[in-house]
Amino acid sequence: MEDNQTTDTLVPDYQQNQKSALRLKVEALPPLEIGKTFNGTFIGTPGTGQEVDPVMANACIERYKYEMRRRFVLAPSDQPPGSPATDVLQITHFVNFTGRDLMYWILEQCFKPEAQDAVDFKLANGIYTEEFLEFHFPGNETEKFRRRNRITIFIIPFEKGTSKVLTGGSAYDLGGLEP
Repeated sequence: MEDNQTTDTLVPDYQQNQKSALRLKVEALPPLEIGKTFNGTFIGTPGTGQEVDPVMANACIERYKYEMRRRFVLAPSDQPPGSPATDVLQITHFVNFTGRDLMYWILEQCFKPEAQDAVDFKLANGIYTEEFLEFHFPGNETEKFRRRNRITIFIIPFEKGTSKVLTGGSAYDLGGLEP
């Protein structure tokens, strides 16, 4: 060790080396082994999420932004916060997800003609709106009650390198709320 190098500066180097070694190991796997491992993660369980209309997902995302402004968590420069919120929202600690439906949805987005092999995915927080719940859970009062005013996470496909939502794309609601 050099005289001017401390153990504090070695930790990030060690972590980077560990990450690089793991990446090299994964990249060295034969494609069939990668596919088998990846499929083992997704196949066999239908999952907790679902493909959703991007306009409805955007309304949930906008609702999230609005609620955060009301709680002084997000205050854009063009809109001063109003009076503070006094209502309480149920907390969402985690959003879990599994399932082949998510894997297939991601692949479908990548192979749509509109994507032309140029799609990025972004995760966006949203709060379920009544319109969303009515449309996606018709007649299921238990699910509507469980999800009402809850934070969820949407996956949104974008044109690579831009902030433009992929034309013809859909959104994906991960949907597995905890607690």
